[in-house]
Amino acid sequence: MTKMTKTTKTCDTVAELIALGEPLGEHAEHAAACERCTAIVALPVELAATHRTIDPGLGFSARMTAGAQHRIGVRRRRRIAGGIALSAVAATFGVVVMTRHAAEVAPPPATADKVDKDAPPADPGEIAADTRMLLHLADTERSSHLAAGWGRISKPLRPYRAVLKGLTP
Repeated sequence: MTKMTKTTKTCDTVAELIALGEPLGEHAEHAAACERCTAIVALPVELAATHRTIDPGLGFSARMTAGAQHRIGVRRRRRIAGGIALSAVAATFGVVVMTRHAAEVAPPPATADKVDKDAPPADPGEIAADTRMLLHLADTERSSHLAAGWGRISKPLRPYRAVLKGLTP
């Protein structure tokens, strides 16, 4: 029984060496004596001896063209879907960035029913920064001096004055 197991094990080793394309080495003597191993050793020689031209069959080029077109279509759909997904992510990110409030936003004004009794009374002479900015923007004396030079602007518009009055030049 041990001889049978050892022989089977050697036959398996010979088959593995043939499959890997390696030399038989110490197992060459066994391969020459064993009928099963002799058939396995002769198999690659028989396969190499058969010379047939490979025929791809009818419709090979049509199948290849259809397969290639399918792959191109799948890739195109994936590229479009990826582009749409990236655009949506970029738009969402842009909306979040643009709608985020700055850290310097003033707190909401205190209502009459939510007055802090421990807070010191507000100094009537003190002006808040927001109020100061609104007063600066509402200064009509300063704003009236920030006009453009109308003499320089009205020169090119002189021919149109007659059109506006209904007269022809």
